[in-house]
Amino acid sequence: MNRLRKILALPAALAATVALAEEAPPVCWGMIESGMVVHFTLPLGNDRSGIIAEAYYDARSQVGDRPKEDLMAAPPELRDFHGVRVVHCASGRFMAVPHYGGPEGVSYSVAATEFLRDKLRSGSKPSFRDIQNAVDALYPGSLAFRETAETCGCNAFFSELRPVGMTPFDERDDLQ
Repeated sequence: MNRLRKILALPAALAATVALAEEAPPVCWGMIESGMVVHFTLPLGNDRSGIIAEAYYDARSQVGDRPKEDLMAAPPELRDFHGVRVVHCASGRFMAVPHYGGPEGVSYSVAATEFLRDKLRSGSKPSFRDIQNAVDALYPGSLAFRETAETCGCNAFFSELRPVGMTPFDERDDLQ
């Protein structure tokens, strides 16, 4: 019965995230932060969650016409990484999810877990621990990190949540 409840809750979480994705502006498209490309940024679950999901990959792994030497190197733990970043904007912590399906699929799945579903539905803000539990349950092998500067996505959707002491997005010196 509990499993059935989880499955039945998924369509509501999917519908809410799809509606937000359709309304969201194309922010941060192709932005390079610390050697990592971000694009297709969207709020996870609802527009009050304080969480964003976005495609996230090593800029040097797919350089196109740009010489690889012109690009900042990704952090060693993320070299050749390709997947999705799920960011808790209030703490600056994030999960790097090795997943090729794009942020929509990860966002839908994570929002529908028992760790986040009720909090998102009630409008309360999940903790980073809630996000980490949800991501680890669905995507074993994901990595946890802490940003030292505000991300483009958090600035665009939840700028009021930037932690004290974190470099504001417009003052970053690692953007390309």
